[in-house]
Amino acid sequence: MVIGSMVVAWRVRRTAARAAAGAVVSFPVGANLPDEGRRYSLGRVQTGREFRWEPRWSRTRLRELPTELRYDRARETTLREMSWLPSSALVIECESSAGPVRLWAHTQQGAQVVEMISRTEAPNVDSPGHPFDA
Repeated sequence: MVIGSMVVAWRVRRTAARAAAGAVVSFPVGANLPDEGRRYSLGRVQTGREFRWEPRWSRTRLRELPTELRYDRARETTLREMSWLPSSALVIECESSAGPVRLWAHTQQGAQVVEMISRTEAPNVDSPGHPFDA
């Protein structure tokens, strides 16, 4: 278990470093619509373009995200969420035309995922200046 966690952490750091260097990579990102329950559907986003979440499997519970995602805030997982999310997960809360949306990404990749969402969203006067300002 410990060795597996170390391998996952190493792969997450390596992928984040490759993305920061400008390479196109895929990040695992889970998505959840709070109005439909607490289960997250696993998917991925690809760097180097606007934010577009793609489900990992064709029969996943959530097949697409609502349009016009707007970043709201990023936070650590709650004690309850720790039972079904990875230990290094960062929860990214967004608003959309269909209501709230929650995403999770690994902590090392969270800033890049938030930047992709911010690039995709329309300019909004109420959005914060930096993704992690609290």
